[in-house]
Amino acid sequence: MRDANLQTKNRAVNVTIVVLSLLLAFGLWLYVVSTESPTGQRVFESVPVKISGTDTLSGTYGFSVLTGYDSTAQITLRGKQSALNALDAEDLAAKVDLADITSAGSYEKKIQVTPPAGLEVVSTSPSTLVIDVDVEKTVSVPVLDPEETYTLAEGVQFKRTYSAESISVRGPQTVVDKIHGIKCSVELGDFVENVIKTVPIRFVDEAGNEITDRYLVPSQNTLTITYTLYKEKTVPLVLDVSTILPAERVSQTVSPSQITVQGPPEQIESLTEVVAKKVSTAEMTSEYSRFFGTVTLPEGLTSPSGTIQYTAETSLSGALTTRLSLDLSGDNVVVTEPNGLKYQFESETVGVNVRTQYDYFSRVDATSLLASVNLSSFTTPGTYPVEVTLSVREADQKICYVTDTVTVNVILSK
Repeated sequence: MRDANLQTKNRAVNVTIVVLSLLLAFGLWLYVVSTESPTGQRVFESVPVKISGTDTLSGTYGFSVLTGYDSTAQITLRGKQSALNALDAEDLAAKVDLADITSAGSYEKKIQVTPPAGLEVVSTSPSTLVIDVDVEKTVSVPVLDPEETYTLAEGVQFKRTYSAESISVRGPQTVVDKIHGIKCSVELGDFVENVIKTVPIRFVDEAGNEITDRYLVPSQNTLTITYTLYKEKTVPLVLDVSTILPAERVSQTVSPSQITVQGPPEQIESLTEVVAKKVSTAEMTSEYSRFFGTVTLPEGLTSPSGTIQYTAETSLSGALTTRLSLDLSGDNVVVTEPNGLKYQFESETVGVNVRTQYDYFSRVDATSLLASVNLSSFTTPGTYPVEVTLSVREADQKICYVTDTVTVNVILSK
C-alpha cells in the first residue's frame, strides 16, 4: 500500500513539471515572436488608390479627370511578421499623383505606395493606372419633367413650381456635353392636397440614360418642387350691375360671354360666374352704354389663356334722362369763397343730367338739385375750371339721381 501511494505522488509531480515546462516554452515563444519576429510577406487585396492633384488640375488649368477613380490595387509587403499581421488594407496609403499634368490627354501614372515604418513594398498590381484628363466645362442644365407616381380625384390637375428651372454643373467636357437634362423621381401617393417635395437629382442623356461621373460637380444635389392642385371650369363673364331706382332695368351683352379659369378645387366647385366689372346705373350716361377693360379674377384664380380683355354693352330701360338748368346763384347752390379774392362764374347757369322714373318725370326740376362749389384753395387771380359737387335733396332721392359730373369756369379777381 505504501508503495502505491508513493507512485501516485511521483506521477502527480511529473505532470506538474510537464505543465510548467509547456507554459515556460509558450511564454518563451511569445517573447521571441514579439521581440525577434521572423521576416515574412503578406498580400493585401483591394487597397483603394487615391488620385491626388485634381484640385490643381481644376483650379489652375481648368481640367477634369475622366478615369481612374474607384480603382484598387493588390499590394505585397515584406517585414516583420508581427507588423504585417497587425495591418489592414485600410491602413495602407496608395495614390496616383497628377501634380505634373498641365494639359489634357491620356497618361499612364505609377501607383505610389507608402508602407508603414519597418515594412517594404514587394510588388503592386497593377503598378500603373491610365488617367484620362479632359478640359473642364460648366453648363446650365434644364430641369425636365420629373417621373411621378400619384392618384388624383376626377377633374383635378396639378401644377409644378421648381425651386430652379436649371442647375449648373461642372465636369469633364466629354461628359458634360452628353448631358441633356435633369431628372428626378417623386412619390406623391394619394394626392389630395398641395405638397412640397425635395428630391435628389440625376443627369440624363437625350435617350434618358443616367450619366454618372464622380467628377461631375453640380451647384446643388437636390431640387424642391411645389405641387399645387387645381381644377378648370368655364363660367359666364358678366357685369355686376346695381340699380338706383326701383323701376330701372338693365340688359347686358359681354364679350367673351364665357371664360375658362383654374384654381383650388373647392373654390372652383363653388364658382358660378366671373364679374368683369361692377357697374352702377349712375355710370350709364345714356340708355345705351359701353364698357371695356381687363378682367380682374378673384384671388386664387388664374386664366390658362393669360390676360382676358372684355367689352360689354348695356341697355337701360324703366327710366329716362332729363337735362335740368341749374342757376348757380340760386339758394340751392353753396359757394365757399376764396380768401381775399372776388369770384364770378363765366355762365350763371349750368346743365345737369338727371335720371328719373317715367312716373316721376313731372316732379323733377332744378329745385331737386343741391350743389356746392369750393373756391377756398385758390389764392391767385385768374380763370379756373372747377368741378361742381352735385346731389339730390333728400325728398327726391328715391325718384331721381345725377348721372354726370359738371365743371364750371370761375373768374377770380382782387
